[in-house]
Amino acid sequence: PAEKQEEPEKKEDMKVDQEGEKKDGAAEEGGKEGDKKVEAQKEKEAKEEEEDNVDYLKELDEEIEKADNDVFEMEDVTDIGTGEPLFFNFGFEDWALLSLRFELHLLAHAFLHDCGDPERTGIYPDHLLFYYNRYYKKGLNPKNYGVEGVEARRELVALVRDSIVICPPKVIESMLSAELEDNDIFVKLTEEARRERLRRLDAGDESARLKFATGGAAAKAGAKAPVVIPGKGVGKGETVAQSLLQQQRQQQVRQQMQMATGAGGMPVRPWGPPPAAFGVPLAQQRAMMARQPWG
Repeated sequence: PAEKQEEPEKKEDMKVDQEGEKKDGAAEEGGKEGDKKVEAQKEKEAKEEEEDNVDYLKELDEEIEKADNDVFEMEDVTDIGTGEPLFFNFGFEDWALLSLRFELHLLAHAFLHDCGDPERTGIYPDHLLFYYNRYYKKGLNPKNYGVEGVEARRELVALVRDSIVICPPKVIESMLSAELEDNDIFVKLTEEARRERLRRLDAGDESARLKFATGGAAAKAGAKAPVVIPGKGVGKGETVAQSLLQQQRQQQVRQQMQMATGAGGMPVRPWGPPPAAFGVPLAQQRAMMARQPWG
Protein backbone atom coordinates (compact mmCIF):
# COMPACT_ATOMS: atom_id res chain seq x y z
CA PRO A 1 0.00 0.00 0.00
CA ALA A 2 2.85 2.38 0.70
CA GLU A 3 4.22 1.89 -2.81
CA LYS A 4 0.80 2.62 -4.31
CA GLN A 5 0.65 5.89 -2.38
CA GLU A 6 4.12 6.91 -3.62
CA GLU A 7 3.17 6.49 -7.30
CA PRO A 8 0.46 9.23 -7.34
CA GLU A 9 2.82 11.51 -5.47
CA LYS A 10 5.55 10.97 -8.09
CA LYS A 11 3.09 11.67 -10.90
CA GLU A 12 2.01 14.88 -9.21
CA ASP A 13 5.63 15.93 -8.76
CA MET A 14 6.39 15.21 -12.43
CA LYS A 15 3.34 17.19 -13.47
CA VAL A 16 4.43 20.12 -11.33
CA ASP A 17 7.93 19.96 -12.80
CA GLN A 18 6.59 19.95 -16.37
CA GLU A 19 4.36 22.92 -15.68
CA GLY A 20 7.31 24.72 -14.15
CA GLU A 21 9.44 24.02 -17.21
CA LYS A 22 6.69 25.32 -19.49
CA LYS A 23 6.44 28.51 -17.47
CA ASP A 24 10.20 28.93 -17.54
CA GLY A 25 10.21 28.40 -21.35
CA ALA A 26 7.41 30.91 -21.83
CA ALA A 27 9.21 33.39 -19.63
CA GLU A 28 12.41 32.86 -21.60
CA GLU A 29 10.60 33.39 -24.93
CA GLY A 30 8.93 36.47 -23.56
CA GLY A 31 12.31 37.74 -22.49
CA LYS A 32 13.72 37.21 -26.00
CA GLU A 33 10.80 39.07 -27.58
CA GLY A 34 11.30 41.87 -25.12
CA ASP A 35 14.99 42.02 -25.98
CA LYS A 36 14.15 42.21 -29.68
CA LYS A 37 11.75 45.09 -29.07
CA VAL A 38 14.35 46.90 -27.03
CA GLU A 39 16.98 46.43 -29.74
CA ALA A 40 14.56 47.63 -32.43
CA GLN A 41 13.74 50.70 -30.37
CA LYS A 42 17.44 51.43 -29.88
CA GLU A 43 18.10 51.09 -33.61
CA LYS A 44 15.22 53.43 -34.38
CA GLU A 45 16.49 56.02 -31.92
CA ALA A 46 20.03 55.72 -33.32
CA LYS A 47 18.73 56.22 -36.86
CA GLU A 48 16.72 59.28 -35.85
CA GLU A 49 19.75 60.69 -34.08
CA GLU A 50 21.88 60.07 -37.17
CA GLU A 51 19.33 61.87 -39.35
CA ASP A 52 19.32 64.79 -36.94
CA ASN A 53 23.09 65.03 -37.17
CA VAL A 54 23.19 65.07 -41.00
CA ASP A 55 25.24 67.94 -42.32
CA TYR A 56 22.94 69.26 -45.02
CA LEU A 57 25.35 72.05 -45.90
CA LYS A 58 28.03 69.46 -46.58
CA GLU A 59 25.69 67.51 -48.84
CA LEU A 60 24.75 70.71 -50.65
CA ASP A 61 28.41 71.55 -51.17
CA GLU A 62 29.01 68.06 -52.58
CA GLU A 63 26.12 68.44 -55.01
CA ILE A 64 27.35 71.86 -56.13
CA GLU A 65 30.87 70.52 -56.57
CA LYS A 66 29.51 67.61 -58.57
CA ALA A 67 27.51 69.96 -60.81
CA ASP A 68 30.49 72.28 -61.30
CA ASN A 69 32.83 69.56 -62.51
CA ASP A 70 34.32 70.48 -65.87
CA VAL A 71 32.80 67.98 -68.29
CA PHE A 72 35.66 68.44 -70.73
CA GLU A 73 38.19 67.17 -68.17
CA MET A 74 36.38 63.86 -67.70
CA GLU A 75 38.13 60.93 -69.30
CA ASP A 76 35.24 58.45 -69.16
CA VAL A 77 31.71 59.64 -69.97
CA THR A 78 30.29 56.36 -68.64
CA ASP A 79 31.65 57.01 -65.12
CA ILE A 80 32.20 60.49 -63.68
CA GLY A 81 33.80 59.05 -60.55
CA THR A 82 30.65 58.18 -58.62
CA GLY A 83 29.58 55.27 -60.80
CA GLU A 84 27.10 57.45 -62.71
CA PRO A 85 27.51 58.23 -66.43
CA LEU A 86 27.82 61.80 -67.62
CA PHE A 87 24.51 61.42 -69.44
CA PHE A 88 22.66 60.23 -66.31
CA ASN A 89 20.36 63.29 -66.26
CA PHE A 90 19.67 63.45 -70.00
CA GLY A 91 16.07 63.96 -71.05
CA PHE A 92 14.67 63.09 -74.46
CA GLU A 93 15.46 66.65 -75.62
CA ASP A 94 19.13 66.17 -74.75
CA TRP A 95 19.29 62.88 -76.63
CA ALA A 96 17.64 64.53 -79.65
CA LEU A 97 20.15 67.39 -79.60
CA LEU A 98 23.03 64.94 -79.16
CA SER A 99 21.89 63.10 -82.28
CA LEU A 100 21.45 66.39 -84.17
CA ARG A 101 24.98 67.51 -83.27
CA PHE A 102 26.48 64.26 -84.47
CA GLU A 103 24.48 64.05 -87.70
CA LEU A 104 25.05 67.66 -88.77
CA HIS A 105 28.76 67.30 -87.99
CA LEU A 106 29.02 64.26 -90.25
CA LEU A 107 26.85 65.89 -92.92
CA ALA A 108 29.02 69.02 -93.09
CA HIS A 109 32.24 67.04 -93.52
CA ALA A 110 30.69 64.48 -95.89
CA PHE A 111 29.43 67.25 -98.19
CA LEU A 112 32.90 68.82 -98.43
CA HIS A 113 34.45 65.41 -99.10
CA ASP A 114 31.96 64.42 -101.80
CA CYS A 115 31.68 67.83 -103.44
CA GLY A 116 35.32 68.26 -104.41
CA ASP A 117 34.68 71.85 -105.51
CA PRO A 118 36.85 74.43 -103.71
CA GLU A 119 34.29 77.14 -104.47
CA ARG A 120 31.55 75.27 -102.59
CA THR A 121 32.64 75.55 -98.98
CA GLY A 122 29.52 74.15 -97.35
CA ILE A 123 25.76 73.64 -97.35
CA TYR A 124 23.49 76.66 -97.45
CA PRO A 125 20.91 76.65 -94.63
CA ASP A 126 18.08 76.72 -97.18
CA HIS A 127 19.40 73.44 -98.64
CA LEU A 128 19.95 71.71 -95.29
CA LEU A 129 16.76 69.62 -95.34
CA PHE A 130 17.45 68.38 -98.85
CA TYR A 131 20.99 67.22 -98.17
CA TYR A 132 20.03 65.77 -94.79
CA ASN A 133 17.47 63.57 -96.53
CA ARG A 134 19.93 62.80 -99.33
CA TYR A 135 22.56 61.45 -96.93
CA TYR A 136 20.47 59.94 -94.13
CA LYS A 137 17.42 58.78 -96.12
CA LYS A 138 15.07 60.36 -93.59
CA GLY A 139 13.41 63.71 -93.08
CA LEU A 140 14.47 66.53 -90.77
CA ASN A 141 11.59 68.65 -89.50
CA PRO A 142 12.54 71.83 -87.61
CA LYS A 143 9.06 71.90 -86.02
CA ASN A 144 9.96 68.83 -83.99
CA TYR A 145 12.68 70.93 -82.35
CA GLY A 146 10.30 73.79 -81.57
CA VAL A 147 11.43 76.14 -84.36
CA GLU A 148 9.46 77.21 -87.40
CA GLY A 149 9.03 80.06 -89.81
CA VAL A 150 11.35 81.65 -92.33
CA GLU A 151 14.40 81.35 -90.07
CA ALA A 152 13.59 77.80 -88.91
CA ARG A 153 16.72 76.26 -90.43
CA ARG A 154 19.02 78.87 -88.92
CA GLU A 155 17.32 78.55 -85.54
CA LEU A 156 17.69 74.78 -85.77
CA VAL A 157 21.44 75.15 -86.29
CA ALA A 158 21.55 77.65 -83.41
CA LEU A 159 20.32 74.93 -81.04
CA VAL A 160 23.67 73.18 -81.51
CA ARG A 161 25.85 76.25 -82.08
CA ASP A 162 28.54 74.76 -79.83
CA SER A 163 29.41 72.35 -82.64
CA ILE A 164 27.68 73.62 -85.83
CA VAL A 165 27.77 77.24 -87.03
CA ILE A 166 26.84 79.30 -90.07
CA CYS A 167 29.95 81.00 -91.43
CA PRO A 168 30.52 83.35 -94.37
CA PRO A 169 29.42 83.01 -97.09
CA LYS A 170 26.45 81.81 -95.00
CA VAL A 171 27.16 78.09 -95.17
CA ILE A 172 26.95 75.42 -92.47
CA GLU A 173 30.28 74.33 -91.02
CA SER A 174 31.31 72.02 -88.20
CA MET A 175 33.51 73.40 -85.43
CA LEU A 176 34.92 69.92 -84.81
CA SER A 177 37.60 68.13 -86.74
CA ALA A 178 36.65 65.47 -89.26
CA GLU A 179 39.03 63.04 -87.54
CA LEU A 180 38.04 62.57 -83.89
CA GLU A 181 39.60 60.04 -81.54
CA ASP A 182 36.15 59.20 -80.17
CA ASN A 183 32.63 60.59 -80.03
CA ASP A 184 32.69 61.50 -76.32
CA ILE A 185 32.89 65.17 -77.26
CA PHE A 186 29.26 65.11 -78.40
CA VAL A 187 28.12 63.79 -75.01
CA LYS A 188 30.21 66.43 -73.21
CA LEU A 189 28.86 69.26 -75.36
CA THR A 190 25.30 68.10 -74.75
CA GLU A 191 25.80 67.90 -70.98
CA GLU A 192 27.42 71.34 -70.85
CA ALA A 193 24.52 72.80 -72.85
CA ARG A 194 22.03 71.09 -70.51
CA ARG A 195 23.68 72.60 -67.43
CA GLU A 196 23.79 76.05 -69.00
CA ARG A 197 20.12 75.77 -69.93
CA LEU A 198 19.20 74.83 -66.35
CA ARG A 199 21.23 77.73 -64.93
CA ARG A 200 19.40 80.16 -67.19
CA LEU A 201 16.02 78.71 -66.27
CA ASP A 202 16.86 78.92 -62.55
CA ALA A 203 17.73 82.57 -63.11
CA GLY A 204 14.29 83.15 -64.63
CA ASP A 205 15.29 83.21 -68.30
CA GLU A 206 12.34 81.46 -69.97
CA SER A 207 13.85 81.94 -73.42
CA ALA A 208 16.19 79.05 -72.57
CA ARG A 209 13.29 76.60 -72.34
CA LEU A 210 13.10 74.07 -75.17
CA LYS A 211 9.79 73.63 -76.96
CA PHE A 212 10.18 70.23 -78.55
CA ALA A 213 7.19 68.49 -80.10
CA THR A 214 6.32 65.21 -78.37
CA GLY A 215 4.25 62.17 -79.31
CA GLY A 216 1.36 62.94 -81.64
CA ALA A 217 2.46 66.55 -82.04
CA ALA A 218 5.76 65.40 -83.51
CA ALA A 219 4.03 63.03 -85.93
CA LYS A 220 1.59 65.74 -86.96
CA ALA A 221 4.40 68.22 -87.49
CA GLY A 222 6.36 65.67 -89.50
CA ALA A 223 3.40 65.06 -91.81
CA LYS A 224 3.37 68.75 -92.77
CA ALA A 225 7.11 69.21 -93.02
CA PRO A 226 8.09 71.71 -95.72
CA VAL A 227 10.33 70.51 -98.52
CA VAL A 228 13.06 72.56 -100.12
CA ILE A 229 14.65 71.06 -103.25
CA PRO A 230 17.36 73.27 -104.74
CA GLY A 231 16.23 74.41 -108.17
CA LYS A 232 12.99 72.40 -107.98
CA GLY A 233 9.47 73.36 -107.11
CA VAL A 234 7.65 71.24 -104.57
CA GLY A 235 3.93 70.74 -104.47
CA LYS A 236 1.82 71.63 -101.47
CA GLY A 237 1.94 68.93 -98.81
CA GLU A 238 4.63 66.98 -100.67
CA THR A 239 7.26 65.34 -98.49
CA VAL A 240 10.96 65.04 -99.19
CA ALA A 241 10.67 61.31 -99.86
CA GLN A 242 7.82 61.77 -102.33
CA SER A 243 9.67 64.51 -104.19
CA LEU A 244 12.87 62.47 -104.40
CA LEU A 245 10.97 59.38 -105.52
CA GLN A 246 9.31 61.35 -108.29
CA GLN A 247 12.67 62.71 -109.44
CA GLN A 248 14.17 59.21 -109.43
CA ARG A 249 11.32 57.88 -111.55
CA GLN A 250 11.75 60.70 -114.05
CA GLN A 251 15.47 60.01 -114.20
CA GLN A 252 14.84 56.29 -114.80
CA VAL A 253 12.44 57.09 -117.64
CA ARG A 254 15.00 59.37 -119.27
CA GLN A 255 17.71 56.71 -118.96
CA GLN A 256 15.43 54.04 -120.45
CA MET A 257 14.57 56.27 -123.38
CA GLN A 258 18.26 56.99 -123.99
CA MET A 259 19.11 53.28 -123.87
CA ALA A 260 16.23 52.47 -126.22
CA THR A 261 17.37 55.01 -128.82
CA GLY A 262 19.24 53.55 -131.79
CA ALA A 263 22.13 55.03 -133.73
CA GLY A 264 19.78 56.91 -136.06
CA GLY A 265 17.86 58.51 -133.26
CA MET A 266 14.81 56.27 -133.79
CA PRO A 267 13.56 54.47 -130.66
CA VAL A 268 14.20 50.73 -130.87
CA ARG A 269 10.96 48.99 -129.87
CA PRO A 270 11.02 45.54 -128.28
CA TRP A 271 8.42 44.13 -130.69
CA GLY A 272 10.45 44.76 -133.86
CA PRO A 273 11.34 47.41 -136.44
CA PRO A 274 10.03 50.97 -136.24
CA PRO A 275 6.30 51.08 -137.01
CA ALA A 276 6.92 53.67 -139.71
CA ALA A 277 8.58 50.94 -141.80
CA PHE A 278 5.20 49.20 -142.06
CA GLY A 279 3.23 52.36 -142.74
CA VAL A 280 1.50 52.40 -139.33
CA PRO A 281 -0.48 55.62 -138.80
CA LEU A 282 1.03 58.15 -136.41
CA ALA A 283 -1.92 57.96 -133.99
CA GLN A 284 -1.47 54.19 -133.69
CA GLN A 285 2.28 54.64 -133.17
CA ARG A 286 1.59 56.98 -130.25
CA ALA A 287 -0.91 54.55 -128.75
CA MET A 288 1.60 51.70 -129.00
CA MET A 289 4.34 53.84 -127.43
CA ALA A 290 2.03 54.82 -124.55
CA ARG A 291 1.57 51.13 -123.66
CA GLN A 292 5.32 50.53 -123.28
CA PRO A 293 6.97 50.73 -119.83
CA TRP A 294 9.58 53.20 -121.08
CA GLY A 295 7.10 55.49 -122.80
